[in-house]
Amino acid sequence: MENIFQEIKQERVKQDEKWNVQNHPIVNEEVIRGFISEQSAKDWCDIATQEKCLTWAHILIEEVSEALCAKNKKLMREELVQCAAVIVAMIESLDRNGK
Repeated sequence: MENIFQEIKQERVKQDEKWNVQNHPIVNEEVIRGFISEQSAKDWCDIATQEKCLTWAHILIEEVSEALCAKNKKLMREELVQCAAVIVAMIESLDRNGK
């Protein structure tokens, strides 16, 4: 896992070098309206689980929808940490399975 975090850290340095420190709004209502709803993402994940075809994409989209729809900054931060953890798990899966 440490090598993944090192790669992420290196990428963040590259981003800051290219774009400088960025402070965009996290989300706005227009983005939320154009994105899959939190409930739709959960339903999609549940259906995939029941049909035994769950993918990392299902899980990540559910987590991202929860983050974007969070009711406050504390909850949003918690959900974003969960997104980051899922992404690390996805990378670990790629590394383990060569896919």
